[in-house]
Amino acid sequence: MPAERLALLIGGWLLTYLIHSTALLGGVAIASRWLRGRERLTEWLWRTALFGALFTTAVQVSGVNPGMAVIAGAMPTLVKSIVPDPAALLLSSNGHSVIVAGVVIWLVTACGGVLQLGLARARLGQLLKTRYDVGSALRSCGAMHIPHHIRITASPAIGSPMVVDVNELCFPAWSLGEFSRDELASVMAHELAHVSRRDGRWLSVIAFVGRVLWVQPLNRVAAARLRALAEHLCDEHAVKETGARVALASALSKVAARLPQYPRVAVVGMASRESPALLRIRHILDESIQPSRKESWFTLRGLAMGPIAALAVAGPGITFPETTLSSARYTISAFDDAGPFAVTLENGIVQSVSLEGVPVPPGEIEQNSNHVFVTRPGGASFEITLLWSGGMTWESRPLEWGADAGAKY
Repeated sequence: MPAERLALLIGGWLLTYLIHSTALLGGVAIASRWLRGRERLTEWLWRTALFGALFTTAVQVSGVNPGMAVIAGAMPTLVKSIVPDPAALLLSSNGHSVIVAGVVIWLVTACGGVLQLGLARARLGQLLKTRYDVGSALRSCGAMHIPHHIRITASPAIGSPMVVDVNELCFPAWSLGEFSRDELASVMAHELAHVSRRDGRWLSVIAFVGRVLWVQPLNRVAAARLRALAEHLCDEHAVKETGARVALASALSKVAARLPQYPRVAVVGMASRESPALLRIRHILDESIQPSRKESWFTLRGLAMGPIAALAVAGPGITFPETTLSSARYTISAFDDAGPFAVTLENGIVQSVSLEGVPVPPGEIEQNSNHVFVTRPGGASFEITLLWSGGMTWESRPLEWGADAGAKY
């Protein structure tokens, strides 16, 4: 069935992605312990690992790499004799039902997660209906330099300054009256850094990937780390631009105090529950901490792309055959040099074999996984190999097999 083949393809993709993403994200989680002070490199590695696993998985599942390891497709699908083997049945028609059910659960949960993101975005839109433009007032007071393409608004419904769109910053209405001029300038520099880094788009895509590929729990770790790194680097930029460490820390503390009073929104903001304000304030005020090191193009691309290329070329992949051995009872009729023969199967198990129309005694039929042996009293053996597609292959019998078949059986 087309639906089953699609589910098996998706199941193989998800399992391959789980292996690749675990290797990449787990590697970055370990490596990041030795990369303190190199936040730009750490951020690049997390992003590359998060999205690189999608690329390497696509390469493996598409079969572009001739050396890929097809794990599931190489495993036996039948049973030994007539006693079911649980490991083999995992990939039989019953096992495929489990895979299909798992894919359905993944799809339903992923759709629910995406819907939740959509509802959160809609909720934000409702909250921001009350916003009004304050860009002209801020520009006229000369408190800070604001690029002309950036729209500045304020809303009484939000608790933290945030990037609403690629060219809009929205401040909470209370902040315009409580922030000092230096605090306002520091916050503006912080938010403009988010805009220039395109954090709004990056973090939205990361959130989407996390909801769709929820089967990988490390995606949540990556999203939290990337959000924290974005805030850290924007804090550094704001301090560099304004030189006002105390003002930025003071503004952040005011936002953190107000934030619990307002609804939670899924956008880039001055403060968030994923990025503890206290740690950020300590970091901002600690003058002994050196700014994050600027990395060369070779360092960023080379260190990140090397593992991606290696995993795409040599990493394991999991695929499932497009069809399974039928669970219905059916008979395959064929011919070889010795004459006609037929094999009857049900649930991948041989029920009977006939040679030249004569049934073979059950005691002379042996099934070992997907190999079936018909052994004559004299010791000659006829081997049949059952296929995933439900068909079979065999070595042609010599002519003498058919000469005395009627007398034998």
